[in-house]
Order: sequence, then C-alpha cells, then structure tokens
Amino acid sequence: MIGGLVRPFRRRPAILVVKLDSLGDALLFTGALRKLREHFKDHEIVVACSERAYPIYEKLSPIDRIVVIDPSDTSIQGRLIRIRSAAALHALSPSLLLHPVYSTSAVAHVLCEKLRAGSKVWFKGDASYGENMVEDPGVIYDVLVECEREVHELDKSVALLKAIGVPVSSRADIRPDLELTASEKAKAKSVVAPFREQHPGALVMALCAGARFKMKDWGIDKFTELISRLAEHRPLAVLLLGSATERFAFEDMRQKITKQLITEDPQQQSEALHQSKARCRTRARCVARREDREEQRETLGSSTLAARRLPLTAVNLAGSLSIRETTAVIAESDLCVGNDTFGLHAAVMVDTPSVVIMGGGDFPRWAPWGDPSRHRTANKPMDCYGCGWQCKYPQYRCIEEVTVQHVIDCAQGLRQRGADEFSRGDAEAQRRREILLPTNHPAVNAGQARIFTNLQDWGGIES
Repeated sequence: MIGGLVRPFRRRPAILVVKLDSLGDALLFTGALRKLREHFKDHEIVVACSERAYPIYEKLSPIDRIVVIDPSDTSIQGRLIRIRSAAALHALSPSLLLHPVYSTSAVAHVLCEKLRAGSKVWFKGDASYGENMVEDPGVIYDVLVECEREVHELDKSVALLKAIGVPVSSRADIRPDLELTASEKAKAKSVVAPFREQHPGALVMALCAGARFKMKDWGIDKFTELISRLAEHRPLAVLLLGSATERFAFEDMRQKITKQLITEDPQQQSEALHQSKARCRTRARCVARREDREEQRETLGSSTLAARRLPLTAVNLAGSLSIRETTAVIAESDLCVGNDTFGLHAAVMVDTPSVVIMGGGDFPRWAPWGDPSRHRTANKPMDCYGCGWQCKYPQYRCIEEVTVQHVIDCAQGLRQRGADEFSRGDAEAQRRREILLPTNHPAVNAGQARIFTNLQDWGGIES
C-alpha cells in the first residue's frame, strides 16, 4: 500500500515474434532469438508459431512464452484455439512486433494488422508470392526492412536485427542452436551405438529423404541407388529419418535396400557366384555374337561385385523420434544426406558433414551456411534459377536432373569434424578425421568401383 492505494501491476514490456512457418525456417531463426534476448534483457519475448514448428521453440531459453496458431486446422476445435490464441496476443500489447518471414502468408499479415503494438517490423516482402502480399504493407508495418529476395535467410535476419538496433555484424553472430538436452543426446547415442558396435568403422549416415513439396523431392529411387553405391565403398549404416507420414515410403525404400543385400556367409556367397556363372554359360551357348560375349563378362563382373558387397544396414526411424531427438541423432552420425528440408539445416547446425540436394526455385536462400569443406549442395545450375518455383518446364528439371554420381562427387571431399566432436572422445575423433570418400581413390570413380576386404585396404580408417 502506498498512500492508501494499491500499487498498480506493471507488466514487463514485451516483444512479439510472429513466425507461422515450418521447421527449417524456425531452426534458422533460433540464433536471432538469442541475440534478441541479449539485447532486450528486461523484455518478455513471446513467439507466435505454427503447431508444426512448436517443438523447435519449446525448450529455448530466450523465449518466455509460446502461442500456437495453426491456420491449417479448420475444425471447430482448431478455430476455437485460434480465437483463444489471438485473444492472448491481443491482450499482450507488445512494444515491438517482429514478423521475420520474407515469404509470408495472408494469415500472418491479417494477424499482424489486427494486433496492437508500439512498432511493427517486416521486410519489403517477396513479390513472387503475390497472393500473399498486401497492396500497401506500410499500412500495417511501421518499419519495412530493405532486403533482396536472393539473400540467404540468415542474412535477412541480420538485416532485421540491425533495423531494430540489435548489434550484429554477420550470420556468424546468429548461428542457430536448439540447446539439446543431455537426455536427448543420450537417446541419440543409444540409437547409434548398436551400429558402431556391430560394424566398427562403418559410416553411419543419416538420410533425410522426405519433402513436404514435390519440387524439393529428389525421389526415393535415387536415394535407394545412392545408398547402394555408397555401400560399395565402405560398411554403411543408414538411419532413415523423417515424420510419421513418411514412414510407409521409407519402409518401402528400406525393403528395396534389404533385397539388394548379399549375406556375408562364405558358402552362400559361393553359391550366388556359381549360379551367376551358370546363367552366363547358358546364355553364351545361345548367343555367338562378340557384343553379347562382352555383355556376358560385364554381367559376371556385376554379379561378383554384388556377392562381395560390404556390410549394409538400414533402419526406418521415421516417426519414432521427436524433432529434437532427430537432431541429436544427426549430430551422432558421420554424414547427413537429403532433400532441402529440416534435417539438412540441423546437420549444419551440429556440424555433421552433409550434402543437400537442392533445386533452384529459392536458391541460394536456404543453402548450407556452414564450413564448405563439410557442407555442400548438389544442384543443377540453370538460367531460370530464382523462379520462386514458378517452373516453365513440365517437370522440375533443376532437382530431377541431379544425378546420383553428382551427389557422390559432393560427398567425396567432405571431412569429418575434429576433436571437438559432439559426443565421441578425442581419440575416436582423431581416428575418424579422414575424408569420408577419398577423391583420388579408384573406388569412387564411375565405372571403376571395387570392393575392399577390410578397412585398411579402403584407407578411410587408420590402422
């Protein structure tokens, strides 16, 4: 009591971040949230996000509160939740509203327009998304940040933070971080450890073959071929990572991979080779032409190669792990390959060597931002890059014409992490600092593949 009156309640000033996009976008903004917290220490930071992206934000220390808004849920319950969420945001009355989504949605614009805020900040947005634009964004937003469409998303966040007075100089200042917990790291180790124990020295590869959009999908068949060819170079354990909706497709891929495996039992290998030779002799008696005899020898050689394939294991983990556990598993892996999706952004974040198969619609906005000696893009450059996926061809050539060999070429120069690895000890880290697929080795040259009897012959692991 002061002078007989009750002291009025004073809420902390608030900053509202409206970001209703997907997982990868949310992950890339985590570092910007950290800088917001460092600069606005006395403010409450509230994030309005989609239900899909909620797992990204739920355990981040810079965030005080999360409000979920899911425009895709058209059920009565979904509408009620949106009304309740909008009411909570309306009562917040933040001193600053940030809308850090360059290619945004009409729903997000409407939300930002209806909410009260001291100042509202957005980009001069993406003209290729015309149906989501407002005629005059200056009516809604007080500050419009100048930024080119082709600029990387991290650089866009840097420009936005500078516009509101946050001291940042480059994307290095806002490196994404999910703040993985000890339990999440332990879960990942328990997933990966059995494969390392079963085949010491095997390459553990996280495969993120899913895609929400067709124009970003390289194709299950190409991923299957990629795995088959990589298994010719080195013992391989493949972890198929994705959502529950992708589990069925991944299981089909796993079964295709399994059918290609030849048992390591010497007697059965000998039987497979004997049957292959018998088929070739039968064909030779029927065909006398020289060209067919050459084809016969090629058939025999490919059968021998299959019979001597190195150990290959594939396990379908789609839908079995949370988003954060998936990130921890990627951190425990030796290599991550996949489409332009969340998993590849996570690989760069935890610095697991990676190759992302990427088309040209938004290139290079989402390209890997890490060390180019460990993170690379497999793509097909075309003069129509930057089309915003308004493709002039019947098919998305920039993604569909990326070859398996090109992905292998990208992986050849990748190097493992040093002694500061995620969870392995210093000795193990030093032992595995070799190039994943040596560029000058005959095993990686097209048409010259051969199988090694042990890892010392391969040269990728020190004796």
